[in-house]
Formats: sequence, C-alpha cells, structure tokens
Amino acid sequence: MRVCKFGVELNSLGEEDMTAVFHWRNQKEIVRFMVHQDPITWEEHRAWFEGLNVFSQYLMIQWQGRKIGVFNIKNIDWKKRSGEAGIFIGDPDFRNTYVPMLAILGMMDVCFNTLGFHFLEARVRKDNPEILRMNQDLGYRIDGEDPLSYFLKVGVMAYHEQRKVFQSFLEKFNQDEEVLELSDEESAFFLPVK
Repeated sequence: MRVCKFGVELNSLGEEDMTAVFHWRNQKEIVRFMVHQDPITWEEHRAWFEGLNVFSQYLMIQWQGRKIGVFNIKNIDWKKRSGEAGIFIGDPDFRNTYVPMLAILGMMDVCFNTLGFHFLEARVRKDNPEILRMNQDLGYRIDGEDPLSYFLKVGVMAYHEQRKVFQSFLEKFNQDEEVLELSDEESAFFLPVK
C-alpha cells in the first residue's frame, strides 16, 4: 500500500525498513507507551514482520524523503469495515511536530472516505493523557477500559464533524489529489463494496 496526502507519504513496510522499526520499537520513549513493554528480540520482530497480511497494514511514514515512524491499521474486519489504528514516531526530531498529525489525518481520511471504513478503534495507555486527548480531538470516545488501557472508537460521522476543527490547519499543506496505490491482493480487500 502507498498513500500520499498532505505532503506525507506512507508505504507498506518492506525488508529495508525492518532494522529501523526494530530499533525504534525498542526505544525507551516508544516502549513506555506500548501495551507490551518488554524488549523485542530480533527473532520476535522478524516473525511479526513475516506474519503481516492484508488484515494488518503497517506503513512507514515519510516526510520530505525522511523515514520518521510507523502508522498501522490492524485487526481489520472487512465485514464491519473497521480496524484498530496506531502510530509511533521513531525519529525524535519529529515527535512533537505537526507531521504525525498530518499522517494521522491523512490515513483517517483514506480509511473513512476512500476505503469505506465505518469506524476505527484505538488503544491508549492510561498513563498517556496527551495521546488520549489527541485521539479525543480526532473524534474518538472511550468505549471501554481495562486496568492498563482505554479502548477508543470513532465512527465516520464523528470523525467528519471533528475534522472540521483541523480544516484551516490542513489547508496550509499540500492539497494535491490523494494518492492510494494497492497491490492486487490489497485491492480485493480494501476497495469498498458498491
């Protein structure tokens, strides 16, 4: 999968991305907000990578040619047209910038407007109030919880309503037509049923 929107490019992870993602995923700044906080071994990482399929899309985020992090949609349910979204920014130069928000808004637009998703879910650790607030700003609402995390959900209508808040921000960035490229296998799953 390849997506370009708001000047951000997202591409399905490839072999060439494995080392960077492995190192990013094991950084203390990343691990502390993950549900699974144990360090990941190279063997575990390789097994995870080899198990990726159309039900779990992991995309390398690129800004001006620089690889900066990973956006994912996993646990995709094609009957319900839903999935669980997540992001982490491995490059510390981009963690507190507007670029991750551009990637998130771009992918949410693609999920809801192009791929026909009905809702997205997210899981946020309770000790990460900034990310909880950011998700709520995107229209997500708490749908459940466990001792460690909140389970969030946003529907297409709630997202479209909340997205209006970001419109003037988004107008500052590349407004070229959205690019979405899918493999034949992805096309069979991702394109909305008419």
